[in-house]
Amino acid sequence: MSFNAIKFAAGIQDYLARALKPVGQRLKSIEDRLAALEAHGIKYVGVYQPSGDYERGHIVTHQGSAWHAVRPTRAVPGSSGDWQLMVKAGRDARGS
Repeated sequence: MSFNAIKFAAGIQDYLARALKPVGQRLKSIEDRLAALEAHGIKYVGVYQPSGDYERGHIVTHQGSAWHAVRPTRAVPGSSGDWQLMVKAGRDARGS
């Protein structure tokens, strides 16, 4: 019996394709989730304006605090569950 390098290589290629298929599927799933997160990432849109329409991921400042919109909203930050406090207003940075 002689060694057939072409058949051996084809066997290895077939084995690797089958073994790596679940890895490729998982990678595709992770890439899809990352794309969705990047499409709906966070974005600072300035000082809260009552006439503004805010989307999930928007960040505004309001009364010295920074707020993150967790869903589309027109509500005032802090008045509903549409906003999550990111950074609480502190004391003014003035000398004593």
